Order: sequence, then structure tokens, then C-alpha cells
Amino acid sequence: MADLVNIKIFEDKKLIRSLDVRLPVVLGRQAVPEAELYTVLEDQNTRKINIARLGETTVGRSHLRIEPLPINAVAITNINTNRAVHIVDKANLTPGACYHSELPTVVTFEKQGRRHIIISDEGSQLMSMSSGTIPPGAMNSGSSQISISSFRKLTRDSVERVEILGWLDRLMDVLQSAADSDHFFSRAVQAALEMAELDQVLLLLYDGSSWLTKTSATAPGATTAIQAPSRRILSIIVDEKRTFWQLIPPQSQINQSLAYVDSVIVAPVLSSGGNVIGAIYGVRLAGPLRPDLTVSEGVREPISEIEARLVELLAKGVAAGIARMEQEKQAVAAKVRFEQFFTPQLANQLASIPDWDKGRQANITALFVDIKDFTKLSEHLDPSLTIRWIQDSLNLLSECVLNWGGVLVDYIGDAILAIWGAPGEQPDHAERACRAALDMVACLDTLGPRWEAILGEKMQLSIGINSGMAQVGNTGSRQKFKYGALGPTVNLCSRIQGINKRLGTRILISEATEKKLPPEILTRRVASVLPNNFDTPVVLHEVFPAGQNSWPRCKTDYEKALSLFEKGEFLLSASMLGNFRVEHPDDGPALLLLYRAVRGMVEGREGNHPLWVFRDK
Repeated sequence: MADLVNIKIFEDKKLIRSLDVRLPVVLGRQAVPEAELYTVLEDQNTRKINIARLGETTVGRSHLRIEPLPINAVAITNINTNRAVHIVDKANLTPGACYHSELPTVVTFEKQGRRHIIISDEGSQLMSMSSGTIPPGAMNSGSSQISISSFRKLTRDSVERVEILGWLDRLMDVLQSAADSDHFFSRAVQAALEMAELDQVLLLLYDGSSWLTKTSATAPGATTAIQAPSRRILSIIVDEKRTFWQLIPPQSQINQSLAYVDSVIVAPVLSSGGNVIGAIYGVRLAGPLRPDLTVSEGVREPISEIEARLVELLAKGVAAGIARMEQEKQAVAAKVRFEQFFTPQLANQLASIPDWDKGRQANITALFVDIKDFTKLSEHLDPSLTIRWIQDSLNLLSECVLNWGGVLVDYIGDAILAIWGAPGEQPDHAERACRAALDMVACLDTLGPRWEAILGEKMQLSIGINSGMAQVGNTGSRQKFKYGALGPTVNLCSRIQGINKRLGTRILISEATEKKLPPEILTRRVASVLPNNFDTPVVLHEVFPAGQNSWPRCKTDYEKALSLFEKGEFLLSASMLGNFRVEHPDDGPALLLLYRAVRGMVEGREGNHPLWVFRDK
């Protein structure tokens, strides 16, 4: 009875698909555009193959029904109510007509023969698992599991308990070797060779268009190499995603890929997404090609379902191993990428956070730092010296960021942008940024002796810090990753850094940052400013290193003089600042405030009093 046939679908004399199909089956066109083409579709009542698209009306939605008959024949019925089909050299089927045809047979759907199918019995006894292979990480449904009673039936009278234990031991050996990629694949094919008593096994990898042999194993005594694997069987594997095995007829009736083969088994290897990424392909050679077998042993037993299930289990193990290797590869790549921006400790944490680089709003603190007068200082240096100076400086400044758990966002010439508060939350992000800034200033004690003689003058830094909401995530592109922050918070930080050069300060922070700091970080209010391209005034504070004996008066006297200036009491402000300057001659903000107070005494209040307006960066 021809209940299993091969159907080849041709369009314009070109082979589109070859399918092994269990009968009965209906051929027709798509019912909806989304319906799959050229594959076997099953529901509770019918088995169908769509051989034409929805708009190709020369083929009806349900046009031809093929049913099994005894002795290598099929019944072909035209179930379409409008169009005839033609069985080449045999019959013309009008609507409703049926014809009993021996195999092979050819059916055309148009007079010109543009679309035709060949139905044949290629002599194979192709068998498969009742359900598809489960991809790595997916749960088995009840229909895809083998029950205990079924397992006992499969193994009764043919498999000893000790043999089952041996199988399980080999399976565990393969699964446990998944962490060792050097031996994993070879162990899998060797296990398939021995457990299913195969002569040769290939492990094939599939990239979506072609198959590549990853590794192979051959049993002792096998005297011929496997020909190229059967493309027909591999195409079935890709379409149906389940294990198949078949007994091969005499070699005169089959194609070259199965020459000298007694039986073949193929189990798909699936990705976690359910796509075929490989296969275990094994064969038993014809008896004469195994001269090591006795005459009675030369009659080879067909592959059994229990052996097919063992190979399928190995294919699942290979799939799980590949998935694990891919995860490890991604984790290593992610860690390398993370460690460009984060401490190793933070990189390890981020590797386990899904979608950590996706854009989101976060409360952060941003820091800009650059070298004062870099352009002027580098003009007389050899380019190689400039590079060494920049690298030495940026290395030390970067360490200050990382030591306080910050993220290195970007290097812009001689400047660094860093953030705190993302990607992981840091409630003390403002304090961390300020302490990193103080460490940067302290780095000058190390950098100075190395470079000031070469530079010809003292090296100074300019640091701006601001806190607020920002959009954080990958601010680069698909081609070049860059984790960072965007928005007004970062832009204002850049402006604050630039104002240092006007005020003669090293570390300036916004009031938004100052409000988040603990008392032990020393700050003083220095000015209310209107930065370039900003419409809202910003109150700036200066950060000082700890341990300064003159600190209390440095803060209180300056802030009192600033308050008097803001109230328009220019004479009192100038008087206080004059005395202040005697004790602190190098205080940049005090000098500028004294200048503004004296100017106010002469010219009165400015239009934007008491703001300092900056029209450049």
C-alpha cells in the first residue's frame, strides 16, 4: 500500500520542493496569504500542501486529493468544481473525476504544463517521530514525551537493562562535556555511532542555505566513506524539524547519495528559537561493505524506534551544548565590551541584566574634565610627546572615575565625560562624582613632576559636574557601541566645566548636585550664572579638598560678600573682598567678584544683575 509517497513540485520545469508525504493529502492554493507554501500542513481533519499562491487561480484552493491504494498505486481525485487536471499519458480528470494510477505518475494543472507534480514511490520506508524535536530551553508537551509504558514496550525483549544504563551513561558523558567545546562534538558523534550501532556518523551544521560537516566518526570495519548526505532527507528535516529514519532499497533504485547504504537516520539540531542549525546524520552500510561481519551478521537489522530516539536525544544534547557555547561566547563578548566602560565588578553584574543598554530615563550625575590650556601647551611639543602626555593624563583621570564606580562615556581630545547613576542605580551618585573630581585634582601631584618641566608651566584641570534626569543607554550606533547619557543635564555639565576657565576655579558643580552632598564635602556658593544657550539661571558651587585650615572663613567671608553684591550693596561687598584678597590672593572668584563690585559702584546695577551671563562655551 502506497501510504507514503514522494511528491516533487515543479514550476516552469524548475524543481521547487521535494516532499515525503503520508497519504491521504490534498493539493491546492493558499486560502490566506500567510499560509505556508510547499510544505505539509496538518490539522485535525486534513493534510494539505499549498502548491500555488492565493492569486494563482489556475489551481483551486482544494484541487486534488491523493489517497493510498494497494500494490504501489494511488487514487487521484479532482475535487475542484471548475478546472480539469491532466495525468500525463494516462487520463484527463474533469471536476469530480477519479483515476487509479500506478506510481510514478505526473499531474499537470495547466494546459501548457507550467505547473506539474511528480508522485512516486522511491522505494524507501521513511519513518519519523510522531512529533517535532523540542528546541533547547523549551518544555516538552505531553504529546512529544515518550511514556514509561511506551518505553517499556520499545525495549521489551530487545534491550537488556544493563544496556539502557550504558546508554544513559553515554548520554550524560556527552551532556557533561558541553562545557568543553574541543571534545563536545566528537563525543556526540562517537556516542551516536556506538549507541545506535551505526557504521558512520556525520555532525552537520546548517547556516540556512548550505550544510557543512563539523566532525564525523566511523566504526571499525567500515570500508567506504559516506557519500554526500541525501539532500532530499535533509530538506525534510529543515521543513518538519523532526527525526527521520529509513530502510534504503537496492542501490539500483536510489540516487548516488544513498549508494552502499543499508539504512539512514537523521535527527535535527535546533536553535533556541526552533530553527534547524544542524543535524546528526548516521548510516548503516550494506552488509558486503562490512567484511568484518559474519554471514548471519551481514543481514543488517533495520533501525529501530528506540535507536532513533537515542540519536534524537544526542541531537538535543548537541543543541543544548551549542546554545550554551553561544551564551558563553556572548557573555565573554559582553564582558569585554562592558569592561571598556565599567569596572570588572560592575561588568559582571551587567552581564546578567537583560536589555541594560536600552534607552531609559535615569537620575544621574555627569562629570566633564579637561586639561586647561591644552592647545597652547601642546603647540611646542612633538606629536609623539603630546600623545604620551594625553595617554598618561587620561589613564590616571580614568582610574579616578572607575575607582568610584563611574562609567567612562567618552574621550573628546583632552577631555573625559563620565556618569554615575546608570546603568545601575547609585543613590550617592553626586557624592561619587565629586570624590572622583577631588581625586583627579590630587592626580596633579603625580602628573606635575612628570610633565611640568616638559610643558614649561604648571598643569591644571577644569572639572564641571551636574545632576539631573537624562536619557541613558547606547548613544552610539549598531556599528559602534557607546554607553552614555543625553539631554540638558549633560549639556549643562559641559557648560559648567567651561565656566571654570572664566572664574579661575578647578571644580564647579551645580546646585542640583550640591544639594545631594554630605557635609564632609567642602563647597561654597560662587555665583548665579546664565550659561550659553540656556534660559534658566544656574547657581554654581565650588568644591574644595578637605584639610584646609582656612576653610571656614574662606567659605563664610566669600559667601557674605557675594550676598552683599547680589543685594546691590557694592561698597560693603568690595570692602569685604579687599580684606579677603589679602589673605587669599590666588582666589579667582573673589578677584572677579571684587571687579564686579567696583564696577557696580561706578556704573550701578547691570541689566541682568546679579547674574553672570556667558555667551560662549
